[in-house]
Amino acid sequence: MPSPTFHTMGNHDFEETDTVEAVTEAYKMEGKSYYYFDRNGFRLISIDTNFHHAPDGSVVHYASSDVWTKCHQKELLIPEEELEFLRDAIRTAPGRCIVFSHCSIVRPNGVANRQEVLALLRQEPGKVLLWINGHHHRNNLQIVENIAFFDLNSTTSEWINTPHHAYPPELMAKFALSDHELLFEKPVHAIVTVSEDGEIQIDGMRGGMYLGITRAMTGNPEFDCAGLPCDASVLSTHFKLLR
Repeated sequence: MPSPTFHTMGNHDFEETDTVEAVTEAYKMEGKSYYYFDRNGFRLISIDTNFHHAPDGSVVHYASSDVWTKCHQKELLIPEEELEFLRDAIRTAPGRCIVFSHCSIVRPNGVANRQEVLALLRQEPGKVLLWINGHHHRNNLQIVENIAFFDLNSTTSEWINTPHHAYPPELMAKFALSDHELLFEKPVHAIVTVSEDGEIQIDGMRGGMYLGITRAMTGNPEFDCAGLPCDASVLSTHFKLLR
């Protein structure tokens, strides 16, 4: 029997569409870009971080292709209405919570209002056990105020700003953006197991860079703004967070 699957929206969901509705329909999200459900004693909360401030100060979503073109990589944020949803979801949870988002709330280039989000989490100490994010293509775990924040790596690649010509010509001719990509030699992922008493086990996997080509070899900085290297792996660890 196949396992159920659930989707957390990311910025690349909107490269081929300009509506949130198209994405929620494609992933069977029942028209909601953020939501929660309860399973096996946990509340799992999926957050939409694809918002930012427009030039006029209003909060807009990346769903607009025009906004995507003009505002790609601008500071993302969680709007007030969604913060209220998150606060209520955590407060009313029958057990501990696991939160999923595309953008980090603890990295220096994470959501712009990350301090507001952290303040919200402090209102319900011990309720959130684990927060998993993607977006930044990094392999990292940090404990902040007794919450495990897992920066889950990209499955396949690293984006670089300075283009390169390190791959075979036939590959670069076939894939238009390959000069801005550093590929992993194999897809990486993790299986995360949690228990109600705060035990967390992450079973990741080791990988490597395709043809051994690294960021430094392409003239790009070796580390990102958080001081983390590009690592074509997902960490494995086992620990327990007490309430």
